[in-house]
Amino acid sequence: MSLEFLFEHSFLGLERDWLATNSSGETGFFSTAGFGPIPRSLIREPRLNETFERVESLPVVSGFEIIHPSESNLQDWVSVAKRGIFAFDWDNSMKFFRLIARPTEPVLVDLLVDQSLSEIARMVILNWDSRTQELLVESNP
Repeated sequence: MSLEFLFEHSFLGLERDWLATNSSGETGFFSTAGFGPIPRSLIREPRLNETFERVESLPVVSGFEIIHPSESNLQDWVSVAKRGIFAFDWDNSMKFFRLIARPTEPVLVDLLVDQSLSEIARMVILNWDSRTQELLVESNP
């Protein structure tokens, strides 16, 4: 069964953040920038309403590395990376998630102190690794 992403959803124009894990057990934070896709498995997940706030409440456990500096404020992505989570943002012009900041000491999904975030992240397993700087998401036919 392949992972299905929804590009047309009721959250278009609204920031929506979601989590995923990869085969190494690392956690990724994905910010839609109001236009990015959301995995079908998470579209009705009520806990997504507070994803960023819950991530922000995690303890700071890592340094960070900025991968793609930009003119926009990077504070949110740095804050996520300092919690041991890879921070991606949707690039609407290029149609992919771009890694903005990565933790120097990633926290594995099973070790997240917020069990709810761990459960959400395990609902989506993506094929990215800690060196990946972009995650291309194709629309489903």
